[in-house]
Amino acid sequence: MTAAVRVAVLGASGYAGGELVRLLVRHPRVELVAVAGSSRAGEPMAAVFPHLRGIVDLDLADAASPALWDELEPDLVFLALPHGQAAELLGRVFPAAADRGVRVIDLSGDLRLPADLYEPWYGRPAADPALQAQAVYGLSELFAPRIRDARLVANPGCYATAVLLALAPLAAAGGLAGGQVVIDAKSGVSGAGRGASAATAFAEVNENFYPYKVGRHQHTPEVENVLAQLAGRPVTVLLTTHLLPVTRGILATCYVRPPEGWWPSPPAGDRPAAAVMAADAATADAVVPEAAASPARARRPATAGSPGGGGERQPQAPTGGSRGAAGVASRRSTAAVATDPKQRQPTPGPGPEPVPGAGAVPRPRPAAPATAADLAAALHDLYRGFYGGRPFVRVLPPGQVPAIKNVQGSNFCDLGVHYDPRSGWITVFAAIDNLVKGAAGQAVQNLNLMAGWDETTGLDLVPLFP
Repeated sequence: MTAAVRVAVLGASGYAGGELVRLLVRHPRVELVAVAGSSRAGEPMAAVFPHLRGIVDLDLADAASPALWDELEPDLVFLALPHGQAAELLGRVFPAAADRGVRVIDLSGDLRLPADLYEPWYGRPAADPALQAQAVYGLSELFAPRIRDARLVANPGCYATAVLLALAPLAAAGGLAGGQVVIDAKSGVSGAGRGASAATAFAEVNENFYPYKVGRHQHTPEVENVLAQLAGRPVTVLLTTHLLPVTRGILATCYVRPPEGWWPSPPAGDRPAAAVMAADAATADAVVPEAAASPARARRPATAGSPGGGGERQPQAPTGGSRGAAGVASRRSTAAVATDPKQRQPTPGPGPEPVPGAGAVPRPRPAAPATAADLAAALHDLYRGFYGGRPFVRVLPPGQVPAIKNVQGSNFCDLGVHYDPRSGWITVFAAIDNLVKGAAGQAVQNLNLMAGWDETTGLDLVPLFP
């Protein structure tokens, strides 16, 4: 039996960080050596999150302490810090830590976008270009080969995770070329982070429901960036986010008008559609096709970030209230789970890897004019083939739609696909738990990839119901 991988969680006093701790303490191949959170430094973890009493016997350290990176000798550090703080800390400590073999998974938005998109959408200076150059976008279902070889992973945003999983099959198959993509996404209050505010108070949220950050949510360019890579062309989306009066969950409803005459055949013949990216997918993950980064979009106002680590900035209430690596090897193990990262430089890959068990044969276009039933069946085949073999994406049978209750507490993403022959639009529904698949669970899934383990290790979470 190999030694456990030593991990630390910085930002453990926030919702995403606390969820990371909950998942990591039950992971069979992980040793949690430190938790940190500057706002609650010195307090027992069980005082910050009473549900962890008797489970986590650690006190919160100061997230800025150098000892977290050297004296404790972690193999991997999770950052669940607010936007801006993560990049500042990494700029100071990551070069030396990487030389010692430490890998990082960052749950903030600081490394998800190139500087020309990050600054206008997040409203602050971008991270050091040297950091951005090393960061790999961590959506496991699409970028597994790159994640395995990464030293620094940018965990996706919660809305971006749901939307990208919903739209990736259509993007790869040319279904977004019609240029009309509308996304209506709704999140529970935990996505705003743990900081107190009027807009997340019970009296403000209960029996209430409203949109926020209309036209300026910072996950918009993140979605467009990845869809452009999949489609091989610029993609523009209209994303509107809403606050639900629930604790957990995201439901994203994505409307797509496909090009005239389009048929949902997965490209690349005998390869699963999840293995297909744009021809230039070997370029840096954060690069956006030139036409996609329009000056008009770059000028949009934006503010982002929240206390609580990796959460949304709190939306504005209608009444004006405000709210927000190479394989990971333990240096104590004689049977390391992967080679030293200094010897395994991140290698640009061809994009998502072939997935064992994925559907290989696309449904052929009927010789006679296709019926609505033909197209609906082909759409379902496209999604089943795209995500075949992916353990955390559940494509629902035709006619069924997902619900956030059915994924709560789990790392699943449930997808439903519907074609409306009257309007000619396709509707794709995605449901995730924003704190698990949308944050901490995705981060642990990336840890598993970086370590060379099965993706499901430590993530065999049955959804909580009712």
